[in-house]
Amino acid sequence: MRAEKSGIGIAGDDAADSSRASSSREPASERRGIHAQRLSRERPAASPAFTEIVPYYDALMAMVPYRMWADYTEALAARHGLSPSQPGKSGRARPTRILDLATGTGSIALELACRAYEVTGVDSSPGMIEVARDKARSRELPVRFLRQDMRRLRLEPASFDLVTCIYDSLNYLTEPRDLARAFRGVSRALRAGGLFIFDLNTAFAFAEELFAQENMSEGPVRYRWFSSYDAQARICRVDMEFWTDDGKHFREVHFQRAYTHDEIEHLLEQASLKLLDCYEAYTMLPSGKQSDRIFYVASKLKAAAAIAPSSRDARRDAALPGPRASNASRPR
Repeated sequence: MRAEKSGIGIAGDDAADSSRASSSREPASERRGIHAQRLSRERPAASPAFTEIVPYYDALMAMVPYRMWADYTEALAARHGLSPSQPGKSGRARPTRILDLATGTGSIALELACRAYEVTGVDSSPGMIEVARDKARSRELPVRFLRQDMRRLRLEPASFDLVTCIYDSLNYLTEPRDLARAFRGVSRALRAGGLFIFDLNTAFAFAEELFAQENMSEGPVRYRWFSSYDAQARICRVDMEFWTDDGKHFREVHFQRAYTHDEIEHLLEQASLKLLDCYEAYTMLPSGKQSDRIFYVASKLKAAAAIAPSSRDARRDAALPGPRASNASRPR
C-alpha cells in the first residue's frame, strides 16, 4: 500500500516523479537519522498492518482511481484472451466470474460488479470484510464477500474465469512458501485457461524509499510514513503514523518482501500457472529495472493436474472457521 495525494500517483506518473525527485531530497542516511530522533519521542504503540486503519481506510484511499484500475484490469484480460465485450461482438471469451483476493473494503470488487461480472471478494481482515459488505448492501450490488486467508483458500475448484490481486497485496506474504500456497490456491480456483492478474512492488521501489511519504496538511486522515529496506533479506519495513479528524492517533508497522522475476515465474510454474507477460504498472509497456510496480498476467494451464492442498495446509484449514458468507453482500 503506497498512498499518495494524487491517487493515480500510487503507481503512475506521480510515483515516477517522486522517484526522479529522490536525488533532490535529503540523503537516505540523514532521513533515517531524523526518523530515529522522531521515533524516540513518545508515540502510541504500533499495531499490526490493517488493524487500526480499517475505519479510516476508505478516507485514506479517497483519491485512488479505482475505476481506472478496473479499466486496466479489463484491458490486460482482453489483451490475453478474456474480453469485457460480449462474445458475439469480439469472438473472445468473456470472464463472468471474478475472484478478488485481498479485497480489503471491496472497492475494486464493487467496481467490477458494476460491470455485470459475478464477483467474490476475499480478505483475512474481519473489519475490512464488514466494511465491504456494508458498501455492497448500500449500493445493492450482489458481491459475495468471504473472510479467508489467501494462503489457505477454501473455494469451489475451477469456479473462476479471472482472479485479481491488486495493490501490492502479495508483497505482504514475506515468506516464499506462503506465496507458493497463495498461488496454489489461485490455481485450484481458476478454470483451465483462466487468468490471474496481480501486481507487486519491486526492490527498486523499496530501495528508492517510495514508502517514505507524508501528508499532514489535508484530508480527514493525515499520515507520516518512514521506510527502511534490508536489501539482503529483501524486506521493507514501513512505520506508519496516523492522525484523524476524530482525534485518533495510532501507528501501524507494515512489512513487504521484494520478489525477483525468476522467483515469481518459478512459483507460478509450481502451481500450474504459466506466466504470460509483465507490464510497467498501468501501461502496456514491458517492465524494466526501474519499474516500481509490475503487473503480472498468468494463465491456468489447460492440461494441469489437480492441485491438492498439502497435508500441512489441510490440517491447518481443518482448524480454521469456515467462510463467513451468510450475509455477504466488499480491499482496495
